Amino acid sequence: MKESPHPPGSWIVERIDAARDLDAVVDIERLSFANPWTREMFEHELAHGAVSHTIVIRTPGTRVAGYCVFWVVFDEVHVNNLAVSPGERRTGLAGHC
Repeated sequence: MKESPHPPGSWIVERIDAARDLDAVVDIERLSFANPWTREMFEHELAHGAVSHTIVIRTPGTRVAGYCVFWVVFDEVHVNNLAVSPGERRTGLAGHC
């Protein structure tokens, strides 16, 4: 694992603000997967907030460095999608999502 330029205490994990964060999430998705989710797929998940949840992790300066989309079904959590921006990979960031 490489060392992150951002110490763990400086990361912020919070619910997505779609108006501010969705473009960054879609960009990370595109850079991470051969068959990435489309913007419309993320919008569909965001529209179903009773079950589907999206969180982002930010580094100092509020840049979105990663995200996780998951469902909460009864007492279970199902992770549907998780990715970290290429420059932040292998730093332990995803373990905090």
